[in-house]
Amino acid sequence: MKKMKFALFGFPKTGKTTLFNLLTGAEYEVGFHPKKKDELHLRTCLIPDDRLDKLAALFPEKEKKPATIDFIDLVGFQPGEIKTSSYLVQLRLVDGLAHVVRGFKAEEIPHIHPEINPRHDISRMEEELILADLLSIEKRLSKLEKELRGKTSSLGLREKEILEKAQQHLLKGQPLREIDFLREEEKFLRAFSFLSQKPIVQAINLDESELTKIESPQEFLPRPGPRQAVMAFCGQIESEITQLPPQEQEQFLREYGLKEFSIAKFLRISFQVLNLIVFYTVGKKEVKAWTIPE
Repeated sequence: MKKMKFALFGFPKTGKTTLFNLLTGAEYEVGFHPKKKDELHLRTCLIPDDRLDKLAALFPEKEKKPATIDFIDLVGFQPGEIKTSSYLVQLRLVDGLAHVVRGFKAEEIPHIHPEINPRHDISRMEEELILADLLSIEKRLSKLEKELRGKTSSLGLREKEILEKAQQHLLKGQPLREIDFLREEEKFLRAFSFLSQKPIVQAINLDESELTKIESPQEFLPRPGPRQAVMAFCGQIESEITQLPPQEQEQFLREYGLKEFSIAKFLRISFQVLNLIVFYTVGKKEVKAWTIPE
């Protein structure tokens, strides 16, 4: 049972490091990031779990071990850069993607696009993921064509058939996570770690005024689809609240009209898109929570 891993990524100045700090309890300087594109912030987060707490209370002599999740915070990139090797390597290694989308309007912080439009930015990022996958497929098909020249290989021909099927969907602008592949095809494609096949959480970083006005964050999705979820948060307000003493945080959360912190919201919907549940074991020395496929 491997540890779950999420990558926080997106265009520059969207609040990726702010969300990373909220999820992990880190205190990295917002707006500052390592200069090299292949450098990143990495933290392991213990998953809060009331059921584990209750179970561990029955065995006070045993060590309590919560399930964990790894978060990585990548440097913001310009359109077209996602297909470079430094980004691809990191994004392909994770189980899920968290696309941090700018919804706040602060004029002193320039945005990469002419206007603040979360729906537009989500569409643009989907195009980036699809383009990266198309380039990967084209490279593999080109290599396959040379390997199959003058040879008969049932495995090679089947690989070519599956890749061409995926390619046709991508050319229509369809991310692979939305396609109902056969189980054999799904397993085969997963080995390539295609970006548009990975579950994704769209995390919209809003102004306080916008956060309290929206009826549902679903309104920001250009096209709802499977293995995709959306959440809204206000990084500025939550960051301020987390600086308060713990006993005061819940009170201020309610005063701002917020029901929960981003960590609780993110964990809930990430379990949904990854199709995970928590499994508990009581061993000789520990009471442990595990994340496993449902």
